[in-house]
Amino acid sequence: MTRDALIVAARKEFARQGYANASVDDIVRLADVTKGAFYHHFAGKEDLFLRVFENVKKELSRGAFITHAEHEPFSTDDSHALHLERFTAQTNAEVWAELRSRCRRYIELHSDASIRQIVLVDARWVLSWEDWQRVESEYGVSLLRADLRRAMQQGIIRRLPLAMLAAVIAGALNEACLLVANAANSDEALDEAMSAIEPMLDGLLVAE
Repeated sequence: MTRDALIVAARKEFARQGYANASVDDIVRLADVTKGAFYHHFAGKEDLFLRVFENVKKELSRGAFITHAEHEPFSTDDSHALHLERFTAQTNAEVWAELRSRCRRYIELHSDASIRQIVLVDARWVLSWEDWQRVESEYGVSLLRADLRRAMQQGIIRRLPLAMLAAVIAGALNEACLLVANAANSDEALDEAMSAIEPMLDGLLVAE
């Protein structure tokens, strides 16, 4: 579809050149569509960037967090039945260890150069705060929120206001993403980030 082709092309151009340098002409040329087709689907470059940002945030969140037993597995060669079995058979200790590891994975994914340009560099100045916050809430925090809900329901962590808790943790993760992505040694910075984040997460645990 033309709209999808434009989004794919725009993602490549925004990642390669950054929002400021990527032009509508470059995007329509790469997508092999006309400018008229572009403006039929999008109000302008910023509108297209918003759709790209939504897609990237959705992929990042799915790549790091699990939602619930009905969610499709991330691995294409993994069966849904096996996923359900693995999900329901986990102990509380395994659930919590997995959530911590997924927080690390979330930061790690942002180290990719194309992700860094779109999500960490451009999105914060191109988009309005309202649009950025909406995307973050819908695609960046929703799966983390589901993981935290599961941990609360299983008595792993204390019951706290879920939406606020997820937003606060996501904020910490996003700031860590910025620091790690811009560090001279990203592996070392990732370890340092998790050395600060993991104790914060563990402070949520219900005392045994």
